[in-house]
Amino acid sequence: MRMCEELFGAIERNDVGAAEALADDCRLLYESDEGGDRPLHLAARLGRLRLAHLFIALGARLDAKNYEGKTPLHLAAARNNAAMAELLVQSGAALDARDYRRETPLQAAVRAGAPGAARLLIEWGTRTKGGRSRIAPPRFSHTGLLRVEACR
Repeated sequence: MRMCEELFGAIERNDVGAAEALADDCRLLYESDEGGDRPLHLAARLGRLRLAHLFIALGARLDAKNYEGKTPLHLAAARNNAAMAELLVQSGAALDARDYRRETPLQAAVRAGAPGAARLLIEWGTRTKGGRSRIAPPRFSHTGLLRVEACR
């Protein structure tokens, strides 16, 4: 559990180097904190775009739910982080994911008064079928990609 705490600390400090070194152990991508947040949840909540890129490239589950049923997209939308929301949707996050209160990421954005994220989610919703992006995920150029196959 110690390494997991170190990874969460690196995300909070936005220490990309430390997070990348710790993410070598891909199992840490599936560990959660006391609220059920995984590393991608925390990166989405705090707006750590570079770390989110890394975790997605290493195979983090885009639609993993925390103890409230929220996905990383819910958290990014509620914080009005349109860039993070766009990365998650482009990577294949479900627009129609519902938390345990039955709220979608778009509803979370509207409730939080997050117009940028809400606008983005509406635009993406018109380009999708069944709540999932039909656009291929972007290809990331990151040194961590050399480890992608080992993590899957």
